[in-house]
Order: sequence, then C-alpha cells, then structure tokens
Amino acid sequence: TQTHSPVLPDTLSADSLSPSATFTEAVTALDSIVSQLRSPGVPLETALEQFEKGVKLVQQCQITLKQAGGKLEQLTATLDVVPFEG
Repeated sequence: TQTHSPVLPDTLSADSLSPSATFTEAVTALDSIVSQLRSPGVPLETALEQFEKGVKLVQQCQITLKQAGGKLEQLTATLDVVPFEG
C-alpha cells in the first residue's frame, strides 16, 4: 500500500494565505505543514519549501498574538481589576 502525504486543502494553502488571514487559518495551515513534514518520504526540496512557509506562518501568528496582547493590556489598563495571570 502507498501512503499519501497530507497536503493543505486548496482553501488553506500557505501560499494563498494573505497577510490578513485569521490566526485560526494560519494555525490550521501550519498544522497541515507540520503533518506533511512528519510524513515519511517527503523530498528534501518539498520539505525546505514547506519549512519556509511554516516559518512565515509562525511569524504571522507571533505578530497577531503580540497585537492581541497589546489590545488586552489597553483594555485591562482601563479596568480596576488585576489581570488574570494563568
């Protein structure tokens, strides 16, 4: 039997994700890339391409999380409560 490497669905291609893609879309695409890279027999060239796409997605997610953290700080700064530290 032949195993097929998982590929990104057309709607979640790392190439087609715009900079304004949602955090969830980026994480889903990143998860698909990781699954593909874990598959046996992935050619080196493909692995490098997918790794590069994954790095870009991670950077995009980090920016989104940083922006969300800043927004949370702004919102909690106006409240008279201690922020949750979990």
